[in-house]
Amino acid sequence: MSGVAFRADVGIDPDAGVPLFRGYASDYFQVGAARIDSSLIIHQLQLERPWRLERFERMTTDHLEWLTAEPPELLLLGSGRTTRFPPQAVCDWLRQRRIPFESMDSRAAARTWNILMGEGRRASCALLLPGA
Repeated sequence: MSGVAFRADVGIDPDAGVPLFRGYASDYFQVGAARIDSSLIIHQLQLERPWRLERFERMTTDHLEWLTAEPPELLLLGSGRTTRFPPQAVCDWLRQRRIPFESMDSRAAARTWNILMGEGRRASCALLLPGA
């Protein structure tokens, strides 16, 4: 499958240090100039990889512990090829900590991330590869 590039014209100076998605395929994300061949986390505007989760339905609260020190305004969860929802225990854990979240396929999450960054939102994201 060939990659999809898209223009993320969200009014952010490319030198501002805000990680933006520039493209993706089933087996990678393009974040700025970097090609990322694994799932990823962006938290506090820092790109971290890989997100050590292989199957979305196996997510536990341990996969989200990184959120507790500095909770975001919104968490985007990219569930891979299709939209899936986290296990109920994870949803409950996020709600108890008052961390709002949206779950969507990873391609939609990448596009939504760019929009949120253009709005200046304090968001975090955790995305499986688009083909997962």
